[in-house]
Amino acid sequence: AQIGKKIELGEKIERALVKMGCPHSLQTAQIRGVDAVNIFPVIRWLVQKVMETREQTGDLLREFSVSQFSKTYELPEDTERTIKRPATESYLAEVTERYKPRRKFRRPPGVKHNDEESHVESVLLEYGYMQ
Repeated sequence: AQIGKKIELGEKIERALVKMGCPHSLQTAQIRGVDAVNIFPVIRWLVQKVMETREQTGDLLREFSVSQFSKTYELPEDTERTIKRPATESYLAEVTERYKPRRKFRRPPGVKHNDEESHVESVLLEYGYMQ
């Protein structure tokens, strides 16, 4: 009965490795006989796979934790930003209004431009951007 369980376990390991997409083939006899030469690459691949999975799971868990924290709690920086936001928005609106483009010259009515370059040059001159 002991040998039957070992064979069954080896077959389960073999199927699991195939299902996981292991690039190294490993047979039940190699597992039972502790064939280190053939088992080593599989173990190395499994460790690499575990590290990748931990990294991915860690990133997802971190993102989830941050999202759950943000639902209930607020960091001091966030509170400060919320308090300063109205003043910042009004200042931004004031600066935008103060420095928006203003016409300095007007083109005489009825003036047509032959090409796009002369039209662009004319518009830039109206707003005082060309020498």
